Amino acid sequence: MKTIRPTVTANALLLSLMLASPLASAAVSYTQGHITGVSDVLNTGTVVVANNLGSGAGAVTVNGVSFGNSMTGLSGMFNGGGDFSNQFTSGSPLDNLLSGLAFQYDAYSSLNLTGLTAGTAYTLQIFLSNVVNATGYASRIQVQGQQYNISWLGSNADYVRVGFTASSASELVSFGNGGTGEPDRMVLNAYALETAAPAADTHVPEPASMLLTVLGLGALGFARRRSA
Repeated sequence: MKTIRPTVTANALLLSLMLASPLASAAVSYTQGHITGVSDVLNTGTVVVANNLGSGAGAVTVNGVSFGNSMTGLSGMFNGGGDFSNQFTSGSPLDNLLSGLAFQYDAYSSLNLTGLTAGTAYTLQIFLSNVVNATGYASRIQVQGQQYNISWLGSNADYVRVGFTASSASELVSFGNGGTGEPDRMVLNAYALETAAPAADTHVPEPASMLLTVLGLGALGFARRRSA
């Protein structure tokens, strides 16, 4: 009686499972919205770094997130002097967070995030406000080669949340769209990086992936019947 070698069918099954597994890196997600209260400063993971920027910017705590005032990791930016926010009560935590800013002085700038763990998901929160001029109103953010064009900032106070999975111990965030006009150049009032909150697994296998898996299991079952 002819017997099919089980290693062949096992290898076929393994190949089908490998093909069914997602190999591509996760996409970077961007979310922009208006800041209306302290809850718009997320505190859902472990904070890696958080800084309040601008000339004379001090340490401040908002919604349990403690911001320092370091420019470490920033390139192509200067601390600006003045009050760039009027959306919240003077002296309130949000006002203190948004009053100062760092501004991009040329076509591009960047923020180098360090102390990351490869394969870990993070959320970068960027806080924006500029009621003095149009700098930063239509700039651009880029992480892992994926870009986001900021929706016109105007006189709003906005957040941009960037979700990404670290590819190494550091990640470079680039700003600017190559122009040197006021709207093209980036401003940063503050930023915070934290580990992303765990999300429920809602992944549904794609039809092609399911078909490959079924075919592999079917081949294994057929081989067992033939060898019986």
